[in-house]
Formats: sequence, C-alpha cells, structure tokens
Amino acid sequence: MKWLLITLSVIVALIIIGGASQIIAGSAPVPTMAGTNCISQGCHEQQNGNANIYVGLNGRNVTSEPELSVNAGDTFEIDFHFTGMLGQASQHKGVGALIAMPEQAQWKVSAGTDSHPAAWSEKGTGESFWSPAWDQAANGSNGTGAKWVACSDQPTAYYLDFSASPWAVQPHQSVAADGGPGDPADLDGVADHMGADALVEVPFEAPAGIYKIMVSGIGNGIDGRPARVSKTISVEVHAAVTPTPPPAEVPSGQQLYSQNCSGCHGKIPLQQIAKTAPADAVKAMTEGTGSMPAFDQAKGGQLTARQIADIAGYLKAEAIAGPPPAAPPIAHFVKGRTDCLACHSQEAGMVPVPANHSSDNSQCQACHKAPPPMPHAPQGNAACTSCHSTNGPLQLAASHAGRKDDSCYKCHEGAPKPSSDASATPGATAAKPPAIPHALEGRQDCLSCHAPGGMISVPDSHSTYKNNMCTGCHVR
Repeated sequence: MKWLLITLSVIVALIIIGGASQIIAGSAPVPTMAGTNCISQGCHEQQNGNANIYVGLNGRNVTSEPELSVNAGDTFEIDFHFTGMLGQASQHKGVGALIAMPEQAQWKVSAGTDSHPAAWSEKGTGESFWSPAWDQAANGSNGTGAKWVACSDQPTAYYLDFSASPWAVQPHQSVAADGGPGDPADLDGVADHMGADALVEVPFEAPAGIYKIMVSGIGNGIDGRPARVSKTISVEVHAAVTPTPPPAEVPSGQQLYSQNCSGCHGKIPLQQIAKTAPADAVKAMTEGTGSMPAFDQAKGGQLTARQIADIAGYLKAEAIAGPPPAAPPIAHFVKGRTDCLACHSQEAGMVPVPANHSSDNSQCQACHKAPPPMPHAPQGNAACTSCHSTNGPLQLAASHAGRKDDSCYKCHEGAPKPSSDASATPGATAAKPPAIPHALEGRQDCLSCHAPGGMISVPDSHSTYKNNMCTGCHVR
C-alpha cells in the first residue's frame, strides 16, 4: 500500500512563566499567555537536553514505530508527563500545554479519560510516576475547570486553558502551577513534574498514511531561556471502514403463518390445510375464500406476494412431514380436575410438563384427550373385561392388556363403581339403560330387529355390538 506521509505536529507545550520580570531581555513575550501557539511564534524552539518526556498512547507506553494503528474516524488517547522544564524555580512558577494538529484536516482534541498506562502510578518515580490530578486533561471535567481551547492564531492547535482552574498562575490563562508541595496551586504536589492527557479524533475523511505526532513539553531551561523537550511518535491511519448494515430479517413461512393464520387455523396447521395444493393455498390467501379475507396487499391485506408464497411453501413442507406425533392421552378422569398444573407444572409438579408447554390450563386438552366416559352403568355386572378385552367382543387397545376390572374406574368416568362406598364413584351416574319390554324366549337374535336401519334402531355407539352383549346392560 502506498502511504501518504503527512506531518502532524502535536505539541504539548508547558510554558514556565513567573511574570514580566522573568522574560529574558530581547525575547518576545510568551504568546500562549494570549491564547496563541507559542511554538509557531518561534519562542520555544530550543530543545532542553536536561529534560525528559514520557508518552503513552491508548494506555500503553510508546516504544516502536508505528506506535499506533487506527482507522480514519477513530478516537485515541494521548497521556504524557515530563520533568526538568521548570527552569529556575526562584523565578518560574508554572507551565502550560499545547497540541497542534495538521492544517489540512480538522483533527479534534478534547479532555482525556481516567485511563493511562498501567505501569504509571502515584507510587512510581520518574517515568513510572503518574498523578491522578493529570487525568481528564488535568481534571478538566472534575470541577477544576481546565479545558482544551483552539489557539486564536491557529485554530488547528489547542492549548490547555487553566484560567478558571485552581492550577492557574494568574493572570496567564494557559499557565498551571508546578512549584511542588510549597505551592497550593500545584494540585499534583510534585515540583518540576507535570502531565495531562487528551482524546484525539481522527477525521473520517483523513487519507490513509503515516502521521507524525510531536509531543513537546515547553518551558525554560536551567539557564532560564525558553526551551522545549519533544518526542516524535507515529500514528498509522487506515482508510475509514464504512460498516455494512446487517440485512433485514426476513420472516420465515412458519413465522408468517404463526402471525397471520394460527389464530383461526391453530398453531400447527391441520393436515387438511397443509395438504392444500400450493397454488390453491396461494389463491385462497391472495383473494380470500369464504370467511377468510384476502391477505394480498394489492387487495387491502397485509402480506406481499413473496410472503404468501412462503406460507404456501411452509404448508407444503408440513404436509410432507406429516402430522406431529399424537400427544399422550390423559391417564385419569378429568371431571373436577381443571387445574392440570397443580400436578403437572414444571416448578412443583409430580409429573412436570416439557419446557416448551404452555402454562395455561385451558390449553391442555387441545392436544391431550381424556379417556372416553362409560356409556352405560354396569347394572350389577362389574366384570368390564367380560366384554372389553383384547379378545372380547369389544376390543381394547393393546396398552390395556392385562388390566383388571378395578382399574377401569380410575380413568373412565360417567358410571358409578358398584360399591356401597359413595366415595368410590368418580363421576356422575350415567342414565340407566332401558329395560327389555318383551319376553326373550325364542328372541335371542336381538340384532334382527335392533340394528342400525332396523325396525328399532340402536344408537351409533352400538353399531359394533353383538347379540351376546345386549343383556349385559338391558334386563327384562
């Protein structure tokens, strides 16, 4: 990649000024006292060989080039501190800070954060010392009033304004006290040692390239003359990456069915609906049929043609898959037992339901069916299995094989259990079968008269009964 090399001077200027009497004869007044860029004015150009400066980028010490790699539009943090710029302590009282950005792009500077390199702390010395008072642009957001302000003669450069801060060395708005413990305005309490931080926002339109940043502490040498201590670092900027928005979520055919159809056709489509030919299903949803309105947006509905086709595809898939497995039947009579979850809740149930089941009692019997009630009273004949058995005239389900007569009443309700104990009756007493109104002699073939379509038709429930079953319930 061909990188564009752009020189970016970020100059942190710490200016040590005691007053007009400290200005060396023949030198110009310190420009930052008026909010200007003292570096571009040529006042503090000389390097101070007796001073040291330490710089951190995004919470780590700078040790190699490029020290930082970012994208255009990103924000990074500069932390810095330096020593040896106080000059002659008997004459100079304070320092200031300056950051100069490139002219061709509007790099923005604001107060830093509470973060700094982990190796720097209040307990350290020299390079490893860091005062909490230097965080957030010398605590600019914590009530001390210091803030970054654009220089009046160079809007792309920023100085740290202490005019409303306890740090201030009046009447100089860009000068902070650095006299140490004997100076109550020096909030870090350490003489000839100052620091600050800043957040730098890279312009979104900045071209890719290596940008040089010069961080400088500016003050006076031990000879009292204006000077600076500088460190040049590099920031590699990559072209801005425009994020690609995630594709809008497209509802599936199943979701669309659940949202638009399940209210009438059930959560799981009935097989007779699922087996509808896709073309017929599309037509019914598009134009409406019977009491079902048209769902096509062109006809005032809420679905697009694509969504209608997706629902039809879902119905076709359901038809191929076949009906879901049948829910197990209820294994007890249900009369008087309307609170299914009293026994079948997940929290305290003796037989808990699966996690995907509803917590609404009214939904249980939509899938789980109660055992059929007894259609007759036993009329003194409690031997249910004499008729109802795997080999008897009324076939039982294979799952009932081996069950005894007494077990019938645990699930099937409607007829009283033959017992003197009323508590043994699980449900209401069924209607008594009518008595046989004629003699039985020579009339053993009941079905010759009493059969569906016969002279005296029997109920549909009796359509499979045999002659030898009649007197089990009906008596002369």
